Amino acid sequence: MLHFLQVVQQLNGEVPRTAAELMANLPGVGQYTSSAIASIAFNEVTGVVDGNVVRVLSRLRAIGGDSTSKEAVEKFWEISNKIVDNQRPGDFNQALMEFGATLCVPKSPSCEICPLKDFCVAFKQVNEQARATEKLLISGKSTAEHQFTTFSDIEECGLCLPKNAPWKNSLGVENYPRKPQKKKAKDELIAVSVAELNNGSESRYLIVQRPNKGLLAGLWEFPNVTIQKDWSETRVISELNNFLKEEMILDLDGISNQKRIGEVNHIFSHIHHNYIVHYCCYSIVATATLTATGRLCRWVSRQDFQDAAVSTAMRKVFTTYEQKVNNSKMSGSDFRESRKRKRDHSDDGKKQASINAFFKPKT
Repeated sequence: MLHFLQVVQQLNGEVPRTAAELMANLPGVGQYTSSAIASIAFNEVTGVVDGNVVRVLSRLRAIGGDSTSKEAVEKFWEISNKIVDNQRPGDFNQALMEFGATLCVPKSPSCEICPLKDFCVAFKQVNEQARATEKLLISGKSTAEHQFTTFSDIEECGLCLPKNAPWKNSLGVENYPRKPQKKKAKDELIAVSVAELNNGSESRYLIVQRPNKGLLAGLWEFPNVTIQKDWSETRVISELNNFLKEEMILDLDGISNQKRIGEVNHIFSHIHHNYIVHYCCYSIVATATLTATGRLCRWVSRQDFQDAAVSTAMRKVFTTYEQKVNNSKMSGSDFRESRKRKRDHSDDGKKQASINAFFKPKT
């Protein structure tokens, strides 16, 4: 919320009203989210494409290529922008998404009562296959699936069912959309530094903004570097320090109490990140707002960090810091005592009332 308000302030108080402006000015907001907000909140005539919409459009138009490919995604957006209602784009987009969520569902869709079945190419193909099966049964020939039409052009087409995975009669309209084979997620090991600035006032923490393209584009994070599994702890700290010095432009003379405090795992759909969390205390007042490569950086309070546009993984990292570092700043006995509920042990001659006493009528 704080980051959103800062963006609005930078835009002279004007909330972005178009999909293009929302995507350009709000880090982490992609094409779907920006289009949904623009059409629903500001009535911009723009389509939306989410998983439900992909399923509906792929069946309506018999798009059998990999639904995540660039060619297919561009086609889905092209169709979506063509069919969106000019007068009520937000209502249309919501209805299309709801249609995919409740009627044109992944398994056992309600084709017989579907209001779009007369326009659905996939439904037409099901009927054609049924007629072909009936003719084969009458003629006494085999009904093996490989003998049926595959609905693929003579030339290989990125939007058609692939020749190596043709139409399956048993699936019917569920042949669409065609999902890609899942690739094994890549593992990455990342050393991340929680640098705390403590010069007598409220603690502040160094964060840096990610590039505007790629994974977690535009979000804020703690300084980090990719490392190798076989690296020693000494080398890991050396790599982190080089990054803090060269990229974050920190004077390493101000760093103390540097240590490894834990690990955090975070799984994305295509990549597994294992964060090796390090902590260091920084005592020199730092005012730099840009890194050596021109990325924004800042020292923020705990509350500023919680309000900033940071990833879930970085929130996990900060939780590890608070559990390990903040708790260790208190002695073991003091920490245990601080968690206990305090009671007044003055001897007033009265016993603590039971809960039943509160429900007894007064006399």
